Amino acid sequence: MIEIPFSFFGIMDWFLSFNEPISIIMFATFGVLFSMAIILPLISITPLKKYMSQIAGGLFSSIFVSLMVLISFHLMLGVNSSLKLLLIWWVILFSCITFWFINYRYMKDVTGDKFAKFQEKALEAEEKRRQNRKSKK
Repeated sequence: MIEIPFSFFGIMDWFLSFNEPISIIMFATFGVLFSMAIILPLISITPLKKYMSQIAGGLFSSIFVSLMVLISFHLMLGVNSSLKLLLIWWVILFSCITFWFINYRYMKDVTGDKFAKFQEKALEAEEKRRQNRKSKK
């Protein structure tokens, strides 16, 4: 029988061992902030840097959406399973990131190109680094 291990570097096993749904709610709220501090600098190095503003917007908006939805599911609907709340949070996270990818052009128009300016500055800095490397050779 094929078995898919449910382990994300041991972190999910650790959270699910508590069997406390509040730990998933706390991770969904505050863990995203810590993961943004790790993920965004790594994305700026990779070829995915042109999508950095969409991913940052999706992660940041998922904080508020997941906080409201997970607390309401836990308190009002009585979802006491950590695994169910974790799966609900993954759906929220991926839907927020997908929303930002689909509607980025409209969000850029509404926000007055603030996100695009950050992205342009990052691309300019990368081009300067490339030119410096070429001039050193």
